[in-house]
Amino acid sequence: MDGKGRVTDNSWTERYFRSFKYECIYLNEFKNPAHCAKGLLAMSNFTIRSALINP
Repeated sequence: MDGKGRVTDNSWTERYFRSFKYECIYLNEFKNPAHCAKGLLAMSNFTIRSALINP
């Protein structure tokens, strides 16, 4: 499953998910799965909006 050309082998993708973990998951204490889902959605929306503003 980890063959050449897979999206998970992409350094940009790996860096994005590393930053996502450090900035969202590790810095927040989620009380339940619903609270975690809200936080992840807010972080992904922020990331998408900032990418559209600063390409």
